[in-house]
Amino acid sequence: MIFLQKPGEVPHFFQFLVPYVILGAVLNYATFWCTAVNNPLSTAVAGTLKGVLSSIAGMMMFGVRLTMVGWLGLITSTLGGFVYSIAHSKKPKKI
Repeated sequence: MIFLQKPGEVPHFFQFLVPYVILGAVLNYATFWCTAVNNPLSTAVAGTLKGVLSSIAGMMMFGVRLTMVGWLGLITSTLGGFVYSIAHSKKPKKI
């Protein structure tokens, strides 16, 4: 199998690679900025909500139906994030 040898494949490859790299860098910057401005707990809550909303949007946009294992994973992940958030927020603060 020859990778990127046909005419036009290299420019087409970079049309996808460059935006992915830029979006990845912006996402990393936004995550670090969110953690620095707020606190790690806020970032964890935002990440949990993003995961739930992404899953729901994917199901609605692409007509995907989750299996019982998929629902179990989504619910477990969401509950774990919220339980961690609640436990961390009730922890006594260091002075």
